[in-house]
Amino acid sequence: MYRVVGAGDDPLAELRIASLRLDPERTPRQRAADPRVWVALQSAAKVHGFGVFAGEPHTFVSRVRIQSGHGTSIRRRSRGLERDDWELKDGFAVTTVSRTTADLMSDHVDGGHIGRFVSDALNAGAINMGQLCERLGVGPDEIESLLMQGGDHASVGIDD
Repeated sequence: MYRVVGAGDDPLAELRIASLRLDPERTPRQRAADPRVWVALQSAAKVHGFGVFAGEPHTFVSRVRIQSGHGTSIRRRSRGLERDDWELKDGFAVTTVSRTTADLMSDHVDGGHIGRFVSDALNAGAINMGQLCERLGVGPDEIESLLMQGGDHASVGIDD
C-alpha cells in the first residue's frame, strides 16, 4: 500500500494496512464478495465512526487461522459471521452496529464506552432502540442504563 503525495488523510490507514496484511493474496473485490476477515469490536466502532476508542489493537474476526502481526488481534470463529452480522463500509467487511454492540458487551468493554457508541449510533440513525433490544435480548431500561453510562442523559424511545 502506497500513499500518494497530496492525498487526503485517512484516519483508518493503519487499520486498512493491518486488514490488507491479513489477506494479501485476494483482491479487494474478492475480499468484499466473500470475506475471510471482518473488522470487529473497537476497530469496528472506529470504522462506523461511533464512540471513542483507541486505535490499537486492531481487532478482526476470521474463520481461518491467521498469524497476526504486532498491534493486531484475531478472534477465530470457525463458521465466520452470518451475512446479517456484517456489512461493507469504507472498503472494510465490518460487523454491523448491532453485532458490534453485542461483541463489545460480550468482551466486557467499559459500559461508558459502549454507551457512547450506542448513543452516537442511535443519534445518527444507524440503529434504533427496538433493533438493539432485540439483538441484545434486553429491554429498553438496560439500553437506557448504557446511555447514561456513556453520558447521554436524554431518553430515547423504543420507536426511535
